[in-house]
Amino acid sequence: MDGGRGRWRGRRADRARGPERIRRAVRLLRPEGPLLRDPRLAPWLVLGVLFLRERGVVATVVDDLRRRSDLGGLPFLLFLIARDQATGDRWDLAEVNYTEGIHLARETGSTTDLAACLAGLAWLEARQGREAACRAHAAEALDLCAPRHLATFQVWSLSALGALELGLGRPEAALEHLRRLDALLGDRELVDVDLSPAPELAEALVHLGRVEEATEQAARHAARAAEKGQPWALARAARTVALTCEEEQIDRVFARALDHHERTTDRFELARTQLAYGARLRRARRRVDARGQLRAALDTFDALGAEAWAEQAAVELRATGETAQRRGPMPWAP
Repeated sequence: MDGGRGRWRGRRADRARGPERIRRAVRLLRPEGPLLRDPRLAPWLVLGVLFLRERGVVATVVDDLRRRSDLGGLPFLLFLIARDQATGDRWDLAEVNYTEGIHLARETGSTTDLAACLAGLAWLEARQGREAACRAHAAEALDLCAPRHLATFQVWSLSALGALELGLGRPEAALEHLRRLDALLGDRELVDVDLSPAPELAEALVHLGRVEEATEQAARHAARAAEKGQPWALARAARTVALTCEEEQIDRVFARALDHHERTTDRFELARTQLAYGARLRRARRRVDARGQLRAALDTFDALGAEAWAEQAAVELRATGETAQRRGPMPWAP
């Protein structure tokens, strides 16, 4: 037994040191160095930065290697760049890069890269609430992934479908996709906490009144996020705990989540936390306090073009007795 615990602690320590090892490696990159001049290394250089959710050298890699890469090497690099943009506030550029990656992958017959870009685009469309497009792109990606065992892009596709349903206010349907995703991660032993659907699972369970199950999800996820120690993971984990915490803890736990969000570039996730915070405050009959969080969430969702989530924020804001001022719908809004 002691030996087993020792090995577990060793693996945990290795995971905890992982981000710092990647960070040290990224610091070794120099604009004039040989690594940045090798097109074959471009995706791996960008992957390290994306794992840390730090833009760092992305611009350098993109500017230098996109000029040098051959046509066949571009789609996956475009996927990685678009992923970075989609987790920030450049959704317009992300869509352009995903679309170009899809076009080039079809042209060059690169099935893996095609699946990557389709899954990435579906994930972005889920955030936007573009139901038909999200379903079509996720379905094509899943069809490509299944016979080729491309687990990572299956993950992105299932995550997109779960997030889409959650944004559209369909927690039962979301739960189906998210459970499937959770099983896939376990089967393939994909342990990165950022891939975990636990925050969305817990949110769906809360909407369905299954708070005890949501609380268990939140506790397990918070422990895993603490191991990784990165702000994006910690922010989502704190929000998940805040969805299920005791009423007297609402402000403290949501404040922790918002503090972690301050060190990330993902405005959409920040707005989701503000929406969840405002909704909990309203249900605690603190309508005046809720309005500030809900207004901030609504403004961000509207600015990003997250139509379904903006409507959720507007509904919550109206429930506090305040008129929700909406921008005009995006061109793709249903």
